[in-house]
Amino acid sequence: MEKILVTGGAGFIGSNFVKLYQNDYDIVVVDNLTYASNLPYLKQFKHTFIKGDVRDYEFIHDVILCNKPSVIVNYAAETHVDNSIRDPMSFAQTNVFGLCNIVETMRLHDLETRLIHISTDEVYGSTRDGLFSESSNISPSSPYSATKAASDHIALAYHRTYGLDIIVTNCTNNYGPNQHKEKLIPTIIRNMLESKPIPVYGDGQNVRDWIHVDDHNYAIRLLIDKGEKGHRYNIGCDNQVSNIRLVEKVCDYVQEVAGIQRSEIRYVEDRKGHDFRYAVDSSKLRSLGWMPRYNFDRGLRETVEWYCR
Repeated sequence: MEKILVTGGAGFIGSNFVKLYQNDYDIVVVDNLTYASNLPYLKQFKHTFIKGDVRDYEFIHDVILCNKPSVIVNYAAETHVDNSIRDPMSFAQTNVFGLCNIVETMRLHDLETRLIHISTDEVYGSTRDGLFSESSNISPSSPYSATKAASDHIALAYHRTYGLDIIVTNCTNNYGPNQHKEKLIPTIIRNMLESKPIPVYGDGQNVRDWIHVDDHNYAIRLLIDKGEKGHRYNIGCDNQVSNIRLVEKVCDYVQEVAGIQRSEIRYVEDRKGHDFRYAVDSSKLRSLGWMPRYNFDRGLRETVEWYCR
């Protein structure tokens, strides 16, 4: 059975990758178990767990050489934009130097391992209209997106310079089960269940494209098998919705599922450097045969049901 090393596998997206493919691969999970990890959720699924930090070169070097995975999927990252504004250095250390430790190990030992480096659509910056393609300019606004853009460039540079088998993915906003409470959709649900106001940045008109975490991971599986090394792939579902409209939709589902009254929506001071709109063209990925399986409304309702159970 093919062995896959999943870094950051106790986090939201990584743990759901393990859930989907626990019977298809011999999965080894590496995670430092930060505040955003959820080990009890991960323990439901078949895998081998190794606690450790991608920032530790000797550790990640030894893990890769001992396990000799055919594929590494690098989910390990600091991801919350608000935290990056408060503490940008921790994002540089994990998102940039953690990736460097992986690719440097691959380079030094001339490994034939395929690396799928998981990144974000935020590297492209903001747009008022149109879609970002894989050839669009990189123009990050936050320390989070800047560190992800840097790691993307490093990953692709290691392919171009050393010929390593590396693919970069840039995905839109994920939602689904087991997402940390700091993220927008869990915050909406939690605050309604606790009868607390729901905070909305600025005027709520910022637009995001949303994808169910399983649809994201279906795309990663496809790229493991069919992606072209040295390429960047956008992953998006064309579920573009303003933040305030998303809040209203989630509130409607919580009200319906839990039978409680809607919470007050409270507009708060806008986030620094808040991008207005993200939107990507995922036709390159779709040409390989990927299509999202989740209807947005069905996925949102199922997510609400998971948190309300």
